[in-house]
Amino acid sequence: MLAGGGFHRGTSILISGVAGSGKSSLAASFCAAACRAGERALYFSFEESVDQTVRNMRSIGIDLKPWLDAEGLRFVAARPTFYSLEMHLAVMLREIARFGPSLVVLDPISAFTGSGEALKVQSMLLRMVDYLKSHGTTAVFTHLMHAQTGVSETDAGLSSLMDSWIWLLNREIGGEFNRELYLLKARGVAHSNRVREFVITSDGTRLFAPYIGDGRGGDRHSYR
Repeated sequence: MLAGGGFHRGTSILISGVAGSGKSSLAASFCAAACRAGERALYFSFEESVDQTVRNMRSIGIDLKPWLDAEGLRFVAARPTFYSLEMHLAVMLREIARFGPSLVVLDPISAFTGSGEALKVQSMLLRMVDYLKSHGTTAVFTHLMHAQTGVSETDAGLSSLMDSWIWLLNREIGGEFNRELYLLKARGVAHSNRVREFVITSDGTRLFAPYIGDGRGGDRHSYR
């Protein structure tokens, strides 16, 4: 879906979708890919512990444990209520400076938006994006959307801070539950405007041929 096969280094990527659409699975896929390439990834989780994440990702064929043991992946878990926004930012910047990752994941940033301080959250995220971009570090932010269709003011505000936006949807078609992936924007990269079926299997995540209307277009070829 991307010319050249991927995002530019230092890109900020927003992955948004409703509950169960595969946001964390896609973020973990980014981490696994970075570690396989011999790079470091730093995962900030604001909802689940490292043990929960490792267990959940192993069930879909993404084994993060070897990368954690080899110190190619570092996992930092902290509830949003543990610290103030400023303290969270300070802790994250400190951990990034210490670990020196090429990829940073924040999962999910929507854990902060429920505090009613949307402008402060956006300011914190903008400072994080600017810091990572200045160091050539790729960033992945996941965000829980509460509506299946349409983009809220919060969604639009967050997406404006990012270079790229991946939107995951759940859809029921013909009695079958399906996930769909939309690449809404990717600054600086020519990209497809076609919808892909996003499938989570026991062997990782895959993309299938695009939907056309109510049917599927072309042969069902998978894309890693």
